Amino acid sequence: MTRYSIFETAAGFCAIAWSELGVVRFQLPAKSAESAERRLLRRAPEATPGEPLTEISEAIDAAKRYFAGEETDFSGIRLDLGDKDPLFQQIYEAARRIGWGRTTTYGALAKDIGTGPRLRVTSERRWRRIRSR
Repeated sequence: MTRYSIFETAAGFCAIAWSELGVVRFQLPAKSAESAERRLLRRAPEATPGEPLTEISEAIDAAKRYFAGEETDFSGIRLDLGDKDPLFQQIYEAARRIGWGRTTTYGALAKDIGTGPRLRVTSERRWRRIRSR
């Protein structure tokens, strides 16, 4: 069962959805609680409102600190990546190692996980799918 909660940060209203395995989806700040909820439910339509578990409350507190400008490390937050393929999981884990205030490229991520050009092809396909929606 997937639950979600809407919360306010210094940057706007965020939404977080979780399962018993971890965070399923995080919605970046929106201008209103309604907008954050609508965006989250577009990607997690099965989610229902719920009271955050302790570890989800900790993730919410971390997000609030982050959007207030405080250096924050999210690497300890458990994720539920569902049925994502192994390459997606590798990319996500590499992206989670990017430090506070740092940026990277797809090429650097590919090198980090040892996939080379395959990552660029995968990311380009995903980008085309996102743009066509």
